[in-house]
Amino acid sequence: MPLPALADLTAKRRGFPRQRHPLLPFAIAIAAALPGTVLRLAGVPLDPALAAATSGAAIVGASFLLLWACDAAQADVSQALALAVVAVLTVLPEYAVDMYFTWQAGQHEGTAYAQYAVANMTGANRLLIGVAWGLVAALYWWRFRRAVRIGHERCTELLFLGLATAYAFVIPIKGTLAWYDGLVFLGIYVWYIVLASRRPCVESEAVGPAEMLIRLPRRQRRAATAVLFLVAGAVILANAKPFC
Repeated sequence: MPLPALADLTAKRRGFPRQRHPLLPFAIAIAAALPGTVLRLAGVPLDPALAAATSGAAIVGASFLLLWACDAAQADVSQALALAVVAVLTVLPEYAVDMYFTWQAGQHEGTAYAQYAVANMTGANRLLIGVAWGLVAALYWWRFRRAVRIGHERCTELLFLGLATAYAFVIPIKGTLAWYDGLVFLGIYVWYIVLASRRPCVESEAVGPAEMLIRLPRRQRRAATAVLFLVAGAVILANAKPFC
């Protein structure tokens, strides 16, 4: 009897569960992402509820692929850079909705699309900074009765978040959102990416699917990580339309 089969038989007799296949989590995530993506690319008309359900499942599956790719990428790049890439990909649905509103506003002047575009972006940031940060601080204090201590390695993130937030106050003061405002925000982000890419890689413990990716040879690991990032980003972007 082959050794793997003998090990499985021994595990069963001892009451231990069989070890699952390492590719099973990837298969489940892809299975969740595939139906909605195929239906969207094929242009199949769906009931709004079904379209939202399939697209939502696809985005959830892609989010898991992103999570594993981010953990594996930390073996080759700094954690800050990996998280920055993940942040861009995970907000693609929101960006797609905002770009749709902005495009429609340019095509149909005098409509409410411009207000929709501004409200979508500013509303999301108000929730993130005002509600999410406050909720994290409140829950942490409720659990540990002390303030959240931010490590020195996060000072760069806080600095650039402060710069972007400070410039955001300029927009309502001057009453316009122009192309050069976009250049300012993009410049802040690119500046942060450059600094994050120079940080050294720190060895981190990965579990589950990410651990399997990290154990691959360097060339294969980088290729697999890049493919996961690209596939997850494409799935998220393709399934953002039902939420517009």
